[in-house]
Amino acid sequence: MFAILFTAALSRYLPGKVWIFVGQVNAASRMGYKPSTTLAASAVQNIVGNLSNVIMLGVFAALSKRFQVIAWPAFALATVGTVVLFASPAWVEARFNAWRAKRGGEPVRIAVGRASIAKAYVLMLFAWVEHALAFVALVASATPLAWAAAFDLGLAYMLAYQAGFVAFVVPGGLGVREAALTAMLGGVLGAGAAGLVATAQRLWFLVAELMALPFALWMLRRESSGAG
Repeated sequence: MFAILFTAALSRYLPGKVWIFVGQVNAASRMGYKPSTTLAASAVQNIVGNLSNVIMLGVFAALSKRFQVIAWPAFALATVGTVVLFASPAWVEARFNAWRAKRGGEPVRIAVGRASIAKAYVLMLFAWVEHALAFVALVASATPLAWAAAFDLGLAYMLAYQAGFVAFVVPGGLGVREAALTAMLGGVLGAGAAGLVATAQRLWFLVAELMALPFALWMLRRESSGAG
């Protein structure tokens, strides 16, 4: 799975959000997985990933100094999304297939059990905490204010990620995420420092993906040989 995720990761920088799915399907097909299986797993990953982001966003907002007002709307949105996902997976499947149909895709069966979704939730919640703390550590390398404002910074990072994700026509959320971070952190770090941090986090993210890519390609090649 590491190979699939990281070999496809850079495709998010192509216009439109569909290319990340295309990249994952291509990588998974080389490993012997059916495209429909990969699309279903990718759909669940994106749904759970974004809902878990909103959950942790609410937690960080509740604990922050400046953004508590965001907490309850975030919890409400995440609760509704989670209830729909667990209570009515058929509805989620129908909406996903409607989205695919508009792009000429064939319908897929999202046959993922609730237990697997619950496990994915737990893992993604931990992943968002790790991402947020890593971002705080990045900021701490430039300013001693970082750890005192850790929840504000973590919240800003997660909210900026969401802003970039929903900007469907912008490759990789380029510029959108940075603008959101600069706007939210201006009152915490100052406008100049906030802009610098916003640019640094993009470079940090890109460098991390590029560092993981050779290992992911090696794993993909090895798994592809095994599948063949």
